[in-house]
Amino acid sequence: MTSEKSDLREVRKLLVPRETYTPYPRWEDRRAWEAIPEDLAGPYLSFAEQILSYDTSALTATKYLAYARSGGVGSDYGSATGPRRQTLKNAVLCECLEGKGRFLDKIVDLIWAVCEESSWIPPAHNNHMHGHMETGIIRLPLPDVTNRCFVDLISSGTAGLLAWTAYLLRTPLDGVTPMVCERIEHELTERIFRPFLTHDDMTWYGFYGHKINNWNPFILHNILCADLLCVKDPDLRAKIFSKALEKLDIYIRQVPEDGGCDEGPAYWDMAGGAIYDCFSAIRDGTGGKLDFFREPLTKRMAEYIAKACLSGTRFANFADNGPHTAADPRMLRLYGEAVDSDYLKAFALTRPVPEIAHDSYVHFTRELDALLRMPVLPSEKEPFTPGCFWLPQTEVFFGRDLRNEMQLAMKGGFNNESHNHNDLGHFILLWKGEPVFPDLGHLPYTAKTFSPFRYEIWILTSVWHSCASVNGYDQHNGDDYRAEILEYRENGSLICLSMELKGAYAPEAGIESYVRSFVFDRASQKLTVTDTFRLRDATADVESHYVTIAEPEISEGCARIPAGKDTCILRFDGCALCAGGETHDLEADALKKAWGAESCHRILLRPKKAAREIVIRAEITMEQSAE
Repeated sequence: MTSEKSDLREVRKLLVPRETYTPYPRWEDRRAWEAIPEDLAGPYLSFAEQILSYDTSALTATKYLAYARSGGVGSDYGSATGPRRQTLKNAVLCECLEGKGRFLDKIVDLIWAVCEESSWIPPAHNNHMHGHMETGIIRLPLPDVTNRCFVDLISSGTAGLLAWTAYLLRTPLDGVTPMVCERIEHELTERIFRPFLTHDDMTWYGFYGHKINNWNPFILHNILCADLLCVKDPDLRAKIFSKALEKLDIYIRQVPEDGGCDEGPAYWDMAGGAIYDCFSAIRDGTGGKLDFFREPLTKRMAEYIAKACLSGTRFANFADNGPHTAADPRMLRLYGEAVDSDYLKAFALTRPVPEIAHDSYVHFTRELDALLRMPVLPSEKEPFTPGCFWLPQTEVFFGRDLRNEMQLAMKGGFNNESHNHNDLGHFILLWKGEPVFPDLGHLPYTAKTFSPFRYEIWILTSVWHSCASVNGYDQHNGDDYRAEILEYRENGSLICLSMELKGAYAPEAGIESYVRSFVFDRASQKLTVTDTFRLRDATADVESHYVTIAEPEISEGCARIPAGKDTCILRFDGCALCAGGETHDLEADALKKAWGAESCHRILLRPKKAAREIVIRAEITMEQSAE
């Protein structure tokens, strides 16, 4: 898509000259900034004292070293660099809103402190160019300042922040000294543009064992902004822009035709959402001559986030996603308008409006959009009826019953998706927006999370998803371990999905065939899950797992799971199957807070008699209280 428009000579003709490129009003356009309503400006100005008292002390080498010394378990380096950048972003917006110069000295100090950092790449990303995903070895405990060969998420976000700072405040900053903006331009050249132009082996191009994911569009958006705003040489400016179009296509080419995001909805904000940011920069930078918003795939990427919403702030959180996802309605509304999606525009109006739009320095343009571009949202919400969606290439289903009380997500796919969990055939079921059979999410990231030892982490394994184990084997990770969709069918109120899951397991599991079938009766609010195994050995051990947050009460032929005031009933053939249960501590405070529980549980269904052919069928219904 974008690489087709990356010819350098054509790009040189299309670009709006830097001198006339004004995507947003600058600081000196007081009329524009003073017209921003108080309800939008006030929350920023409330940060004034916090900004003016912020400490810009230098960072220490040992703080950076702590990540390697702890084996990647944790480091507080980000707790110093993140707030520094966040404070700079807020200070810039406060100065633009107020326009009195009160924040300029602090802004200069913050800019200088960021530019003095030896590296903008945090410890956790410092080894991404050295095969960490393949070896698990942290080779560089400190950044190599003699060889700047890599651009990561944080360095690119820092570049975008500094570029917008120079653009918005150049006039008052030059009044302090022109050296401030010159320093920004120098650091952008050395840390961002030079490695970008001279290295074609970035991890986010698919090198060093990395999957193509949100890094690509997120980083390229910041590079595009920094290029358009700060590069003075027209030929160099066009060269960077052209290469950004070329490399963005690496991401777009691997997006499935259905627009799905295999990283899950929590990452959509920096994946399909970052496509919005990239395409906006491309459109603005070419004066509207390059507009990729009208491409059908763009619309499908945009609508994914609305389709993946099951209820309220709960989304189908497959992969490394938490149970709740924030989606700023202002950005969603603009995206919906750009791609002409009534569905996304209506969905946007169902989202809560945060006090500050996407309050993060890494999404500076979205805050500028909310302050300066946002159309007036309709006072009356447009009708929004959530639907049922099957994404055939991503192999996920999102839907609900006819009364929108039971919400369901099911997945196939393969076990090397971005931020992958071994979870083929897994499903999520909510009742009235609350989890009955959840996806637990992920533990806080460490070096182990993105290493060859990833699947030693319990919560990423199929054992703690609603999947099955065969002969002591759980699902295996890797490109070759895939589901084969046998059927997806809608027949009136029935949704039928079946998949062959033999390919999710190693050959040693002894599986000749394993078909999981879902039948979702949207009228009677019933889900039937049937696992049909054909095995090489009649003595094989088979278990189907059903993961819950609430502790189940298990009896002969039935398990009862609390679901708010109601009860979920999981019925099985007590003559053929026996049931057991296990409990696991959720470990991380973030997980405990997200689920409101200390532990999780799983129901284990096993055949009472060994056989080569085994069927495990579970019928899931709801028993509503009389209240």
